[in-house]
Order: sequence, then structure tokens, then C-alpha cells
Amino acid sequence: MKSDEFDDLCELIDKMTDNRGVQDIAKVYLLDDLKKRESKIWKTNESE
Repeated sequence: MKSDEFDDLCELIDKMTDNRGVQDIAKVYLLDDLKKRESKIWKTNESE
């Protein structure tokens, strides 16, 4: 996931709800998912 994709998803989250707490929680999960995907990519590249 590229950072511009992350920004687009953050914008979408902001549009979906006005609740700041919900937005923050969603963005934390989004970042966590991004980190997990990146670590999987690194592991895959190392094993090749």
C-alpha cells in the first residue's frame, strides 16, 4: 500500500463518519494493516 493510497483511505474514513474517535481508531487499524503487509512483502523478498 502506497502512502497516497493511505491518504485516500483516510479521506474516505473522514467522509464516512464525523466521529473523530472512530476516524482515529480506523486509521490506527489501517496503519497496522499496512505494517503487516509490508513485513510480509519483506519476508517474501528475503526468501527468494
